[in-house]
Amino acid sequence: LASVTAMLENYSAVLTCLEEIGTPVAVGLRMKLCKFSVVYMMVMFECLLSITDGLHKYLQRVSLDLAEAVMYKEAVCDTLKAKRTDEMAQSLYNRAKAICQANGSDGQSSSPRRKQKRMKEFVVESTCGAVGTDLGSSDNLMRHLYFPCVDRMISELSQRFSSVGDSILKGVQACHPSSVTFLSQDLLNEVALHYNIELRAEEIYVAKHYLAKKNEEGSIPDILSVYRLLDCDMFPSLKKLFQIVLTLPVSSCTCERSFSALRRLHTWLRRTMGQERLHNLAVLSIEKESVNSIEPGRVIDRFATLKSRRHTLILPPKK
Repeated sequence: LASVTAMLENYSAVLTCLEEIGTPVAVGLRMKLCKFSVVYMMVMFECLLSITDGLHKYLQRVSLDLAEAVMYKEAVCDTLKAKRTDEMAQSLYNRAKAICQANGSDGQSSSPRRKQKRMKEFVVESTCGAVGTDLGSSDNLMRHLYFPCVDRMISELSQRFSSVGDSILKGVQACHPSSVTFLSQDLLNEVALHYNIELRAEEIYVAKHYLAKKNEEGSIPDILSVYRLLDCDMFPSLKKLFQIVLTLPVSSCTCERSFSALRRLHTWLRRTMGQERLHNLAVLSIEKESVNSIEPGRVIDRFATLKSRRHTLILPPKK
């Protein structure tokens, strides 16, 4: 999104810069950027990516829960479906045309290129490229670019978290305090049955009244807050269920961060170190927030008392 936005904001300057360079590569790039279909796609992707940008950043957070991620995903899907209209496509077309006219272009694409027909006298079920598609009109851009992109984004988002299972996913949503199905016994039983937890109905009834009073104070924004409020002696099975829900992975960002840490550690200068040393360095790098909270003096004192040494590392106490 940032790249597309920067390109649109500096579109005139980029064209002027490429014209002044004058090399064959610069001339070719300028011709590509002057095409109306390219300008239309930049405007279109800026509109669509601005909708999904918040969800994209949210899914990369270190701490998040599955139920809230699903609700955000559904909100983004509903927004994209609302944008799939003829009026929105016409608005994008008018904006792209205004950008082209402001930069000295007529806003019309060149004649479509006709590819050579190689499937002569063969029975085919699709076009073989003999007739190109004119992407200069608003209807063609809407049918061949805008609507397919929106449909593909909606389809990909709909498949997100699909491997979890509908029953498990609904059970996870029932654990979120802002959900309409919060603490629904039928939905929670699906998750408990999947993870072999004997969930007692009495705990759910008592937890509903207990959390309803706490929710009036505004102290239950997410699943983690519910988990902290549940006492392990008062609600043993329900607290165990919430613990499992909190540990369900939402994305692979945590694993990717670990891979990045290993890539920084395992350089060519450290090719000969063993697995134990690599593991210890990786833990220090990945859990750097916890490491920063440790006092260096305690580490030095612990290291000094590991074994007997010829030289004293600890200063004698002051008299």
